[in-house]
Amino acid sequence: MTGVLPAISRAAALTAPGRPLELLDVEIPTVIERDALLVRMTSATLCGTDVHVADGAAGDIRDALPLILGHEMVGRIVAFGDGAAHRLARPASHRGDRIVWTHGMCGRCRACVIDREPSLCDNRRRYMSESARTYPFLNGGFSEYGYVYPTAGRVRVRTTCRTRWPPPRRAHCAR
Repeated sequence: MTGVLPAISRAAALTAPGRPLELLDVEIPTVIERDALLVRMTSATLCGTDVHVADGAAGDIRDALPLILGHEMVGRIVAFGDGAAHRLARPASHRGDRIVWTHGMCGRCRACVIDREPSLCDNRRRYMSESARTYPFLNGGFSEYGYVYPTAGRVRVRTTCRTRWPPPRRAHCAR
């Protein structure tokens, strides 16, 4: 990891279905996987999925609690796993670049290779699916910092785009 980062990120997390989100201190990973990124969030939005998960209507999530909601987000790169700087379109990305990103995908299943629909990947690493107590901890958008999976699609956001605009939905969600 590059630079000095805090050890803790504040996050709004679901601790029980149907209850208000709680503000928690969540560990920032000290090790970043190869090709992964750590970002400081600049914005995150709500999606119907967030509401269904929060209400408990998206299946049994008890093992994933506390859960950081939010999977439509924009952030500025603060640290790189080995090789990650070259995963974005050229020129190589730098600390401070603003990006949007998708869930991680396997790149090997039918949805990824044949159908070219990585959002339907059978083996994807999804945000809002793992506990904030499990590595990589920052698995949702409602946090000061976020973890970008090694195989996540990434798009650099132009400096002319204002941060107060919501993230482009097509960059984050399946149709």
